[in-house]
Amino acid sequence: MADADDAEGWTRLRGRKDHHSAVNRGERLHRRVTCLLTAGLIPLFLPVTGCANTCTAIGWFDELEVQVAGDRAEAVDRLEICFDGSCYSGRADAPGESPQLEVVAIARSGTDWTVSTSMQTPESIQLTAYSATGEVLAEQETDLSWKRVGGSARCGGPHEATASIAVGP
Repeated sequence: MADADDAEGWTRLRGRKDHHSAVNRGERLHRRVTCLLTAGLIPLFLPVTGCANTCTAIGWFDELEVQVAGDRAEAVDRLEICFDGSCYSGRADAPGESPQLEVVAIARSGTDWTVSTSMQTPESIQLTAYSATGEVLAEQETDLSWKRVGGSARCGGPHEATASIAVGP
């Protein structure tokens, strides 16, 4: 019986060895496939993970600071800005409101006005300052010099410029 026990023990042992060997082969195959897939997929994902030279900004706002100066600067109730065939205006009592808010927004802070445009940098603008009664206090055409303040030369980015209009007697 000793031989039978030894044979039975050997079969159980050999069965386990075969079982573990099969599991180890499966694990090794799984590891190899995983490594190959990983190595093959990495180059596909590099361009979308920022390792490539891609532009991340989809859109931005450009800002124009308009300084109203002169004896009657405080009397300006509405500033109108015209460029590229369209005109936009902002009122002192409704900062940030504009007929086409999604394109241009105009806000007032003291005698200065901020004009925000959606990715628009016109070369020149026409400024008109109005009183609360609708009187034209000043009109002026101004050339602008925009400076990029974000993004990159390749991808673009937000710009800033300044302009001024004198309102006097």
